[in-house]
Amino acid sequence: MAEIEEEFQSESINYKAMTSETETRITEIKREAYEFKRTVLGKGVDPRSNKIKADAVIKYYDGKIRAKDALVTKLQARNKIFASQIAKMESQLNNKNHSEETLSPIDFRQLMIENESFSHNIDSKNKALLKIKVSTAKMGQMLNEKRQMLTGLLEESVSLRKRIADQEERKGKLKKELLETKNHVSRMKKQCKKYKLAQTVSDMPSIEDYVAQKQEEFELRKKIKQWEVKVQLAQTELRRARAAARPTSNAKAKK
Repeated sequence: MAEIEEEFQSESINYKAMTSETETRITEIKREAYEFKRTVLGKGVDPRSNKIKADAVIKYYDGKIRAKDALVTKLQARNKIFASQIAKMESQLNNKNHSEETLSPIDFRQLMIENESFSHNIDSKNKALLKIKVSTAKMGQMLNEKRQMLTGLLEESVSLRKRIADQEERKGKLKKELLETKNHVSRMKKQCKKYKLAQTVSDMPSIEDYVAQKQEEFELRKKIKQWEVKVQLAQTELRRARAAARPTSNAKAKK
């Protein structure tokens, strides 16, 4: 299982490298397309033939070919340098092999032991490096998840603050409306008592005045009942607003 996991991680790293190389190539292609549009298509079309100007296309590709030739020349020079270095290293290796023929069996055995020790150390270092790469990839993925979670929490915090502000504004409006309703009901009750008192202490009114006062009293009682219903509805709405604002306030306090 450990070998399979290491093989899988190695293939994953290779695939990531291939993906990165592909993305780099895509970026280069996009850059070349942008340069072609800016250099060739940006100059417009020939007004007589209504086509792209041929000299612009030829000039663009001639420049690309010259750049490729320069790159080939540069790579050839580097190839010559590498060939010279390889020849020099082969010469040193031949000299080393020639000198190894003169080594004693004890020295050769000692070199084999050192080589085996170095190979073992290299393998262990490679395994440790692979584990570090895997751990780094996992940490990067975890960091991205935490960033996304933090972004979501910040958005939720903004939404909750907005809801709290709306609830507070609504609660203030309900309090103001409730106070106005209570004042209006109080004024209506005082006016009704005033009419009742005036009715009891005054002389016997005429039938028309009595009927008019009764009609007015009936209308006032009807309005009082309507305002009492409005007061009850406003109180109920206020209690609901307070109940709705309480969880958001608790959530804000916890944060």
